[in-house]
Amino acid sequence: MLSRDRYWLAGILTLLLLVAGNWWLSRTPERAPVEPVGPDRDINYALQSFSARIFDTEGRLELSISGPRLVHHAESRRAVITRPQFMIDPDGARWTGSADSGVLLRADDQLHLIGSVKIEKPHPRGQIRIESDELHYDRQTATVHSPGPARLQQDGTELAGGTLRLWIDDERMELENNVRAIYRGAGGAAGSAADRL
Repeated sequence: MLSRDRYWLAGILTLLLLVAGNWWLSRTPERAPVEPVGPDRDINYALQSFSARIFDTEGRLELSISGPRLVHHAESRRAVITRPQFMIDPDGARWTGSADSGVLLRADDQLHLIGSVKIEKPHPRGQIRIESDELHYDRQTATVHSPGPARLQQDGTELAGGTLRLWIDDERMELENNVRAIYRGAGGAAGSAADRL
């Protein structure tokens, strides 16, 4: 009789061990949240159909900018803008423009404009228009710089150079490296070959 009780006890213990082992093996460990990977990892906000106004430390409006999309990256403090429309010094010089894209570097107070960049400004002697593939606007120095070829047009006159710098407050420009010019009479007449430099 004793040996029969031992068999039952051994059977029950074996069954309990099997149930406990099955429970232990079937447990699913808690998973840690998956962090996003890739370039979108540090995006902390995105805006659709946005407009922004940027002021200096004295409350003077320095830049207004708008576009269909802005994506802000938290770690680098930069905002990537799709097809920006902008105005530099809206209450003063009033340079308006557009580009295919822009990068607003908040830490450096700069706006980099990339692709088919155009800026223009009304002037008593005719509209001034600058075109380049890339322009950098530095808010601290109030300058616009083209690191590559740029073209300037006003009332039929055209100037082109390897680089361009524009001082917003002084209304002064400088072209360097392989500068070429075409001077035409007032009104933008085509001019003759003798007008070309």
